[in-house]
Amino acid sequence: MRTSRGIHGLIVMMVLLLAVVPATAEEFGEPVWWPEPTELTIEECQEWASYYWEWYETGIIPPGADRFEFSEPVGSGMNPLQFSLVVFEDLYADHLTDDYEIWEFIMDEPAIYEAFKHHSITGELDAPYVLVIGNDSKGKKKKPGLSPGLVPVDSCSSITDPILRALCERLHRGVGDSRLPYSPCYQEDGSWPWSRPGFDCDDYADAMRWWLQYYLRGEFPDVEIGKLSLYYGRSGHVVNYIYLNGAYWLVDAQTGEVRGPYGSMAELKAGAWQLMRDLYWAPDYDPWLKRTWGWPIMEPSPWYTDPERRQEIIDRLRLVDPTRYWPPDFQP
Repeated sequence: MRTSRGIHGLIVMMVLLLAVVPATAEEFGEPVWWPEPTELTIEECQEWASYYWEWYETGIIPPGADRFEFSEPVGSGMNPLQFSLVVFEDLYADHLTDDYEIWEFIMDEPAIYEAFKHHSITGELDAPYVLVIGNDSKGKKKKPGLSPGLVPVDSCSSITDPILRALCERLHRGVGDSRLPYSPCYQEDGSWPWSRPGFDCDDYADAMRWWLQYYLRGEFPDVEIGKLSLYYGRSGHVVNYIYLNGAYWLVDAQTGEVRGPYGSMAELKAGAWQLMRDLYWAPDYDPWLKRTWGWPIMEPSPWYTDPERRQEIIDRLRLVDPTRYWPPDFQP
């Protein structure tokens, strides 16, 4: 079992995230309401999971996997593991926090990993796979937040804290200077984690993350920049979050939208869902339950690891120094 990759690098999987360009109501129309998943769809999600885990643990593409297709429309953003993710998030809710989420918990606990894998393939929680974790389970402390009542602002000038005001102003400039918002780079990923990478919402967020890391580090050396994945049943999106001095900020790399500050991760997530409602018509209700997880869970290799895709993005963004858009330790 190749669990040594770690949660940040290990979850190189395929989520089939749908990231549409924001549109007006007249252009976009009414949001899609998906029906309850059928028994056939659930069975096929379990078949998908069996292919996935065999590849994940052996590195070998299972026979028949590339010919697999769902029999019924499921939505281009559907996550075949979501049934199990929802079950396990509810089952172990007492061990999770706003900063320690279900995927981290699953990968920290080998027995939970086996239980999750078994459930995703069979739908069963039978012994010996069910495990009750004691109070000594691993976890992460929540970051200290600002005082309650901190609310997002429309203008950086209205922020009284000088450090947060400076960060707000530089963040807005940095997002614009990235060249990513509304750029003609969007490409869907392939349908499996071993497929060729595209450049979809999580890739926009990944490129924005490293660009902002470069852009902000000199003035704000302690800034933390990450990605937040938002799933609503059959669709989803990935955005960036920025954390500094007890305040969180939200950035949508595809549109350049910047929102904040927020006083806690919970407030940040609430703000992220409001952004989804405002820009992407995310429904407030979905039969598979709206959830927030910290990382895309099934993505192909990063865009910059594919030479052709990498050069395509460099050309489309007209980048002079593309190394600012991928990790410092990556060597093309």
